[in-house]
Amino acid sequence: MERAGHVYSRISNPTVSTLEERIASLESGVGSIVTSSGQSSLHLAISTLMNAGSHIVASSSLYGGSHNLLKYTLPRFGINTTFIDSNKPEDFKKAIKKNTRLIFTETVANPQLKVADIPSLAEIANESHIPLLVDSTLTSSYLISPIQYGASLVMHSLTKFMSGHGTAMGGVIIDSGDFDWNLSKKFPTLTEPYEGFHNMVFTEESTNAAFLLRARREGLRDFGACISPMNAFLILQGIETLNIRMEKHISNTNDILSFLSKNEFVKETVSKIQDENSDQDFFSAIKICKKKRIGPARVEENRSIFYKKDISLLARNGFDFETSKKVMDIKKEDFQKIIKLL
Repeated sequence: MERAGHVYSRISNPTVSTLEERIASLESGVGSIVTSSGQSSLHLAISTLMNAGSHIVASSSLYGGSHNLLKYTLPRFGINTTFIDSNKPEDFKKAIKKNTRLIFTETVANPQLKVADIPSLAEIANESHIPLLVDSTLTSSYLISPIQYGASLVMHSLTKFMSGHGTAMGGVIIDSGDFDWNLSKKFPTLTEPYEGFHNMVFTEESTNAAFLLRARREGLRDFGACISPMNAFLILQGIETLNIRMEKHISNTNDILSFLSKNEFVKETVSKIQDENSDQDFFSAIKICKKKRIGPARVEENRSIFYKKDISLLARNGFDFETSKKVMDIKKEDFQKIIKLL
């Protein structure tokens, strides 16, 4: 008679399992897998679901490490990504192809702070029979549970808010248990026999945690991105104070907002930005100008000389003519005020 248990610490461990159970409970998931870092959690999710030839639709506002993985590394293995403005859910729908296997976004983008419309993205994902993966690192389990808004999978870098004390690294991927992998018919890694593990069909082995089974029995086993039990223990201690720390973060944020809202310089500048430059592309173009020292970042007497060239440079960076012209025509003092706030 077989009995479930821990056979190899890279795959499972009593201390790590306690952390996995606790996070799954916090996130309203059926289970989770803790890994060595947030980055390894993202890689584990993708490698579990996809083969060469697969496609991802992702927010263009992502943590730099996630963006590099999707844009530069995964294409070498035949997995490509289309990046979409997270404020435009309808564009995610347009970008979905026959080989699309995942929609990926962050609750609040790091570092641009764009807030994802999770319910709309979840609806689009469900219509296309593909999962929505949400990185909730910046919000933690205390501020939002993406699963309750329709996400199929959730990930965190546990190194940050969840841990809270900067002494351990870790990541986690949580499964909602709600996605029907059989109905989708797009995920043979879960619905067809896997020769690498006794020809197991993971959707037959588990009706609601097939993803976690494959990720653990292949991903952790073969890629080895497991967390050490000691780090799991330290993160468990950090989670004990998550509610206290997050309440203090919220309180501090409100104090800062209260102070800034009474500052005349800030009020004037923010009002001007809201009235005239509400488009997020405008601020991205401003940052490009600062970085490349073009347009309003040039010496005043050179701006007219390089006007057309600088508009072309912004166009090559993906900005439309209207946005580029708006940035080129901004007054020097307004440009400097905006830069101070970005």
